[in-house]
Order: sequence, then C-alpha cells, then structure tokens
Amino acid sequence: MTESKTREALPQGSRTPRPVTLAPQEQVWRARIKEMLGFDPDKSYGDLDLSYTFRDALFVYSLLLVVVGASCALFVANGPIVLLLSPAFALLSGIGFNWINVQIHEASHGLLLRDRKWNDIYCNVVLGSWALQDVEIYRATHGMHHANLHTEKDPDLGIYTQHVGSSKAMLKGIAEDLLLFSAFRRNKQARLFLAKHAVVLTGRPRYSFVAKLTAQSIVVAIYIYWCGLWGIALYGACYLFGLLAVFPVLVRIRTVVQHYGDELKSEDRPLPFISRTTVAPILESVLVGARMDYHFEHHVYPTLPYYSLRKMHKKLKVAGLFEEDGGCPGLTTENYLKTYAYLAT
Repeated sequence: MTESKTREALPQGSRTPRPVTLAPQEQVWRARIKEMLGFDPDKSYGDLDLSYTFRDALFVYSLLLVVVGASCALFVANGPIVLLLSPAFALLSGIGFNWINVQIHEASHGLLLRDRKWNDIYCNVVLGSWALQDVEIYRATHGMHHANLHTEKDPDLGIYTQHVGSSKAMLKGIAEDLLLFSAFRRNKQARLFLAKHAVVLTGRPRYSFVAKLTAQSIVVAIYIYWCGLWGIALYGACYLFGLLAVFPVLVRIRTVVQHYGDELKSEDRPLPFISRTTVAPILESVLVGARMDYHFEHHVYPTLPYYSLRKMHKKLKVAGLFEEDGGCPGLTTENYLKTYAYLAT
C-alpha cells in the first residue's frame, strides 16, 4: 500500500484522541464525506457522552449476572440436570463477552473516558477482567488493522478471509470456534504477530493480571458456594464456554460481514477498501453488532465514538451517499446472519 498518514482529531473538551494511522483510501473517503456534509465530523461529533460508557457496562454486568445467578438458582432447585441448559447460558455469556470486546475496542481508541490513563484502567478493571482481556494487546493489534487493512500486516485478515468460499468451509470455521480451537489459536497468533512485526507492548500494567485473577475468582467462588464442586462444571459450561467458543463465533460473523468480499481474491492492485456498516434488526444488533455496527464510518473516522458514528451515518444517508448501495457487498447491509451466509458461501 502507499504511504499511510497518521491523524489526530482536534481535542474536544479535555479529551485528546489517540493518533490513528489511516490507509490512503480512507483518507479519500474522509475528504468526500467532509465535502458532502459541509462540516468536519471530527469537530462536530468528537465529544464523549459518558452516559453511554456506563450504560453499556451496566448491560454487560446484567447479562453476566443473569448467567451466573440463574444457573446457580436453577442448580439449587433442580441439581446437576441444569447442565443441559448450559448452551443457553453460554450463548448469553458469549453475548456479554462480545459486548465487552467492543467496549475494549472503544477504549483502544480512547473513547470510554476522557482521560487516557483512566480510560485504560476503567477498561481493564471494570470490563476486560471478566473476559480475560486487556486494552493494551487489543490496541497494539487493532492499530495495525486500521493501518494495513486487507494486507498481510492486518492481524484480522485470517478471521475474515479463512473458512469462506463454501458452506463446508463456513461450517468448519464455526466448528473450530465451538471446539475451542480458534480461541487458543488466535491468542497465540496475536502474540506471534506482534513479535513478527516488532510491535512492542508498552505500559501493560501488572494490575490487569490481578484484576483478571480477582474477577475469575469471584465467579468461581459464587459457583462453588451455591453448587459445591458442580460449580466448577457450571463455570466451565456456562461462563468459560461462552468466552472461548460462542464469543469467537460472533466475532467471526461480524468481521466477515464487515470486511470480506470476493474482490480480495483478485491479484489486482491497489487493494479494495471493504468496510461495511450493518443497520440490523435489534436482535441481531444486540447479538452480533454489540455497538460496532457503523464500521464503514468507523474506519474513516476512527476517533469518533459509536453513537456519533450513528449520527453521521444518518446525515450521510440523507445526503445520498448510500443511494446506489446494493446492500451487499456494498457499503451497508441490513443484517448480519444472512449477509454472513451470503459472503461465506
């Protein structure tokens, strides 16, 4: 790809957005959008609304509390047979972890709290600890995703280009997710990827490990207190399976919908720019989108929070940007599941 440009939005209030490297085609889209709207979205939409930060965290906590609380209550009432319901609980926890992952994505751009230090502390302690994640590793790989979209330096390339092309390939990918292969492989690949491209993790705090250990200990303790040794099985089946199996399936679906197209198979250069916005029904938005629905706008304006991207999308729609868009594989689509099936097969 040609030389990229590092951009930092003008400060809004006390917030200083993190610098983001934009690919050339994203720079072209920025100029077109600014001309179409007649104003600079960075200046008009850059303010943070912290009510969204805490509202989304409340939603995540509610989901995980339902999973742990309901599975324990049902075990007390009915005994080990409640394990038969573990797939339903794992789906709910997987949705929760998907939302946590998107909140970590927002934090990687400095979009949860105005102060950068407290943005990261909040993310790691309040959110990431429950999903065994931290913002530092996510930021290191996600920055390369933005700067090197569709190239071998894109750490997400395998997620949206492998296990596509046929129904068999699609089902194989989902099976690998559900059998836990994907979770462990992606964790290893992320570390190897960072090492290969000489990306140095800076400022990864020790408190993050303590927070993860504390959070998981709390969940395990609750299960053991109410369910005895069966609690360990419930922790694995209802909680960890959601994290290590269901969550990767949801990430696979969303990432393919956002970034895959048959154009990527072509050897022509320059590479295409594929980043789709999905305005899906509420159920699919909760299940898969988890606040990362406006992905076209995000790649063009990565330092804007998701609720501002939604406002900008509506303005662009009125301005006619999406009038000739066929939905798939254009700039927008109206669902996740059908679009994923269409693209992956």
